Amino acid sequence: MSPLPSFRPIESGNHAVDIVSEAIRTHSPSPLLEFCNKPLNSGLHFTFPFGIWFRGQTTSAPVVPRIFRPAKRSKLLSPFDETSLYMHFQVRARDHISGELDDFDWLCLMQHYDLPTRLLDWSESILIALYFAVAEKHDGREIRGNTDGKLIILNAKQLNGCKTNRLSGFPGIYAPMSGHVWLRAIMPLFRTFKHWTSDAMASVRMHTTESMVGYEEYLATIAEHIHAVENKFKIARELKQRYKSICSELSLPVAVFPNRRGGRMTSQFSTFTIHGGKMYQDKPDRSEVRLPAPTSLETLNNKVDEVDKFLITIPVAHGCKEHIRKQLLALGIHEGTLFPEIDKQAKYIAGLWNYNVG
Repeated sequence: MSPLPSFRPIESGNHAVDIVSEAIRTHSPSPLLEFCNKPLNSGLHFTFPFGIWFRGQTTSAPVVPRIFRPAKRSKLLSPFDETSLYMHFQVRARDHISGELDDFDWLCLMQHYDLPTRLLDWSESILIALYFAVAEKHDGREIRGNTDGKLIILNAKQLNGCKTNRLSGFPGIYAPMSGHVWLRAIMPLFRTFKHWTSDAMASVRMHTTESMVGYEEYLATIAEHIHAVENKFKIARELKQRYKSICSELSLPVAVFPNRRGGRMTSQFSTFTIHGGKMYQDKPDRSEVRLPAPTSLETLNNKVDEVDKFLITIPVAHGCKEHIRKQLLALGIHEGTLFPEIDKQAKYIAGLWNYNVG
């Protein structure tokens, strides 16, 4: 297998149309076809472009969910209390929700309302991703004019088939009710590894569906290790190795095709990666066993062999952002088409019919 093709940055040119067409050229089967249609270990194959997702970031920040972005005062500690944030939102949002939501759908709802979660937004449309790569705001703040963005391309089926993920190594796109997604979706509920494991084991024993096959033994290993640590027992080398391997797997992200509830997810062709692991505000006590720290997409992509790479990043130079925005507007990719909520529509209309150019 030859190495991934190298892509030149999307840069400003004489004609704005050339800038957007450069992004479209990148998406075309050549030269990206080899990346999109890599043969997987199981032989499972999807027709291009299914499973190829795009993400635009208006800054060059790491490709990490907001809940896992480190606090400014430390590279190790998170500024967010994920468990309190998740539970508090559920309490306050109940009156506004009709019907029952599962754990993953709650995360999607939180993401919709701009709360920090362990989800990372992706789109099946490269033009929608490009819209976010050249946006004038990031996390509600104005972007400085000299800030480069980036366009990220994810081979989602290649991520889920990653060799480093022994249990979750399925070369396909997961559904929201998949066990691999569910194990990560319940992580916000619990502060300790022990409580997460106990709840997961109880649920697995109650649900004997195909998606839960194999998890009881997997979780039993974690419970055995935690029990040994809490009681200061000597831990066998084999148990240590199994536990370390499982923690590594639980720290990984997986790709999931969500239930597209609401117009925004449909308009934006939304998909997600849900990220494993957990970040805390402080350091653990010696006797406390915590969920593993998360492994980012970029870290994982750097670890795998060249033939297993699943991520490509293309810089978007700051000098071309305004040109790209104008071209996307002409193509119908703008706030009015991507955000169907009435407040977003009002904002779009107010700007559209404002002739005060001064």
